[in-house]
Amino acid sequence: FWLKPHRMTPEEPPAANQRQPAPPPPMSHHIRAYAGQSDNAAIVDIYLAASTIATPFLGAEFLEREQSNIVDVYLPHTQTWVWEAEGGNIRGFVGIIKGGEGEADEVGGLFVDPAAQRHGIGRALLDHVRQVGTKDLEVEVFEGNAIGRAFYARYGFREQLKSFTHELTGHTVLRLRTRP
Repeated sequence: FWLKPHRMTPEEPPAANQRQPAPPPPMSHHIRAYAGQSDNAAIVDIYLAASTIATPFLGAEFLEREQSNIVDVYLPHTQTWVWEAEGGNIRGFVGIIKGGEGEADEVGGLFVDPAAQRHGIGRALLDHVRQVGTKDLEVEVFEGNAIGRAFYARYGFREQLKSFTHELTGHTVLRLRTRP
């Protein structure tokens, strides 16, 4: 979920004992730029479904309040890419906040449809971001988000900066970084 109006946090798959294994996503897909309003419903649905599994400690009320911020605050301030399956179904997305000269770009949010998690969509989205020019990446993730933390560790993110308390929730947030 999105930590601040200019920052977001990732989500990835829940533990295997929490749900049935998902079938693999269709092999025919492409990653494309966010298309604006026509993508909003799918993006909000994926955000809510993934966040409910990865960060249940935030509570349904908080997650539901964040839905309007996704469309009104976060998406307009990020470079967003979607993973789209054949047939036009969006299965995941990543929003990047561009850093200044010499600064890392930030993963503002990375969310994958729970039905398609653990099939490489999150990795494919981050790989795409790096292929189009982003090399150094930073991300903020809740300490209690074991799913997101494990995903980012597998991708090569390491704790870089001090943790801090998220003002709206009181939960600890970790700042992670990877290098090219």
